[in-house]
Amino acid sequence: MVIIFSGGEIGQPGDYDASIPVGNRTAVLSSSKSAINVRLADLNGNPLPADAALSTSIIPSTSTCKAEGFSGVIGNSTEPTSHGVVLDSCAGGEIVLFKVGIKWRW
Repeated sequence: MVIIFSGGEIGQPGDYDASIPVGNRTAVLSSSKSAINVRLADLNGNPLPADAALSTSIIPSTSTCKAEGFSGVIGNSTEPTSHGVVLDSCAGGEIVLFKVGIKWRW
C-alpha cells in the first residue's frame, strides 16, 4: 500500500527542517490493510487551517478498496491534527491519496 499526501498546504514527511519537532510533522502514524492513521501539519509544524477540506481516494479507481472516515474539515486546533481512515476490501498494492484543500479568501 502506498500513501500519498496531496495539497500545497501539507508539509511532506521528508521535507522538514531539523528544527521542527518530529511530533509536529506530517507523518503516517500507523497503517495496515484495514486502517491508516496520519498526522497532518504544514511545513512549519503548525496545524492546517481549521476550514481545510479533507478527502481520500483510492488509486486505481477500479479497485474494490474503499476508504471511510476521512472527510469534512480539519477543525480548530493549536497543534497538528491526527486523522484515521478505515479501509474495506483492500487487497494490498492500492494507493491511498490523502487530500487537503484550502478555501481561498479574497
